[in-house]
Parts: sequence; structure tokens; C-alpha cells
Amino acid sequence: MKSTKALVILISLLLAACSPKTLPEPTNTPEPTVTSTTTPEPTPTPEDEYCNPVEFVDAFENLKQIFNEFNDQIHLITEDNPDHQSIITELTRIQNNLTKVEIPECMNYLKELMESSVNNALEGETYAIVKNYTEASRYYVKATTDISLSVDELERLADCFPDCKP
Repeated sequence: MKSTKALVILISLLLAACSPKTLPEPTNTPEPTVTSTTTPEPTPTPEDEYCNPVEFVDAFENLKQIFNEFNDQIHLITEDNPDHQSIITELTRIQNNLTKVEIPECMNYLKELMESSVNNALEGETYAIVKNYTEASRYYVKATTDISLSVDELERLADCFPDCKP
């Protein structure tokens, strides 16, 4: 017990010896002044800007029409002896129409998937026209995968609309 008291006294003396001899002088810090500034109010932006309902409906109708035309071409590809040249012509027209469709931001992924599926089907047809059916099949599978993902994305949009968030 004596050694504990001695240790406490020794540490206290050590701390006292190491502390500054004088207290720091107070600084003349000016009192903060209150200033009245008006902060500009943020420009109101509608929450539905990401998925504007009017733009969504318009874009949906356009994409639905294009998808139906694309679906018709897919059915023609699967027929016996398809006319590859006319299918390529139609797919190119569909591709051009698809790039022109204006969409709200919430539909970006859906449009990307549709563009990819049309591009893959078009690529498949360019191989089919030269009778490289192995490569053509590879692109048709990619197109089919993109179509399947498009359906999933469309279901997701239907579930969240009109409150879709990024």
C-alpha cells in the first residue's frame, strides 16, 4: 500500500513539473455577429422528373409499337426459308425508329435492352444471309436474352410506376 501511495505522489509531481508555469493569455476573439442573409430557395423540380408520367406513357406506347414490329420480324426469322434481306431492311428501320424514341430517365435500361436485342438480331441476320448459321444462332441467343431481360425490366417499371426512383 505504501508503494501505491508513493507511485501516485511521484506521478502527480511529474505531471506538475511538466505542466506550463503560466496560464495562457486569453485572446481577444471578437464576438460573432449575426448577419441576416437570405438563401435562395431551390428551384422546384418535380419528384416525378425521373419518371415523368406523361413522358412514360408516350414512350411506352412508342416502345410497344416498335416491340410489336420487332416481334413480327423475329417470327419471320424462325420461318422456313426466311427472306433475310427484307428482314435486315425492316430491322434497320426498327433500329432507326427506336433510337428516335424519347424516354424518361427511368426507361433508359429498358430502351438499352431493346436496342441491344434489335442490334443482336440484325447481326444474326447478317450472318444468316451468308449462311454462317453458327454465328447467326449465337446472336439470336443474345437477342433472346435481351428480350427476356426487357420483359423483366418492363415488369419492374410496371410495379414501381409512377413512383420509380433511381
